[in-house]
Formats: sequence, C-alpha cells, structure tokens
Amino acid sequence: MRILPTLCILALTIGLAPAAFAQKGGVAVLDIDKVAQELNVDQSVLTELKSIEVNLNNQLAQVRENLQSQMNQLEARAGQQRTPEIQSQLVNANRKLNADFSAVRAQAQNQLAAARAAKINEFREQLRPIALEAAKAKGLQVVETLSPTLYAHDESVDITQDVIERAIAAGLKVEAAAPATETTESAAPATGEAAPADAKPADAKPTE
Repeated sequence: MRILPTLCILALTIGLAPAAFAQKGGVAVLDIDKVAQELNVDQSVLTELKSIEVNLNNQLAQVRENLQSQMNQLEARAGQQRTPEIQSQLVNANRKLNADFSAVRAQAQNQLAAARAAKINEFREQLRPIALEAAKAKGLQVVETLSPTLYAHDESVDITQDVIERAIAAGLKVEAAAPATETTESAAPATGEAAPADAKPADAKPTE
C-alpha cells in the first residue's frame, strides 16, 4: 500500500524536471578553432612558438657542443692504449653526458609546452566575455566549445560566426606574421640513447 504514493511522487518529480531545466536557459555552441583561424590567432601563436623553439634549439646546440667537448677531452686524456677499466670509465662518462643532455632537452620541451598552453589560455580568456555576449544575444546562458564529445546540437545555438564578428570588432584579429627562421636542430627530438657498455671509446660520444 505504501508503494503507490511513492510512485506518484516520483512521477510528479519527473514531470516537473523539463520545466525546471527550461528555466535555466539553453547552451550555446562555439567552434573555437574556427574562430582562431578566422582571427589569424592560430598562425600567430604558431609563429611565436616557432620563435621560442628556435631559441631553445640554439641553446640545445650549445649544450650538446659543450658536452661533446667534454667527451673529447676525456678520450684525449685516456690516450690510445686503454685498459678495460679506462674503457668502462669512458662508457660511463658518455652515459652521464647523454643523461645530462636528455635532462636539458626535456626541460626545453617542457618550456615549449608551457609556452603553448599559456598562449592558448590567453586567447581563450580574451574570447570568453565576447562569447558570453554572443550567447546572451540569443537568450542562452552557457557556452560549450565544439568537440568530439558534443554528440549533437541545433544550428540555431551555434554562435561561432557571431563571435568572429564581435571579436573582429573588438580588435582581436591579428596580422599574419612571417615564419621564424628554421634551424637544423629540433627542440623536441627523439629521446637520446646512451652508448652501450661494450661500445668502443671512439663511439662514446653524446648522441642526438
């Protein structure tokens, strides 16, 4: 006998749910990647990151040159007649220098990733109030960025073009910048491997 009142209350709650959600307003959808492209922000960020990458590459090249010089000095002091003990010392020294270089390279990669994240966050923060204004103009209160996790949406809630126009009016469009000069070094090369324990001393040099 107590089950019926419970079911009635549950049915009443479910029946009121759509009205409650309707009072909170709808969700606007924004293709932020398209906005970045239209404002030339994506190319601007890539150019700035490339400049940072070139600078880090130059630093890496200098570090590698210094480590190579240290290895050459160790080999020169060891001379031509090398005992197994000296051979082992050279290999261990090479491994340490490789580890030092890998640590510096990892730090450079982290700096580049941090710079990228900072540029993206800066753009998103600049766009946030503009996106909210565009959403409110359509009577919407929440902005959702277009992504694979967004299953489906009606085109009437898409505010991408409105945001582009408002952002241009706000002066957020940037001029296309010339690309940074390329270098032969990469700020994010493959992880370097140390020389194997049985390598010959002549091969015991910091690897790329």
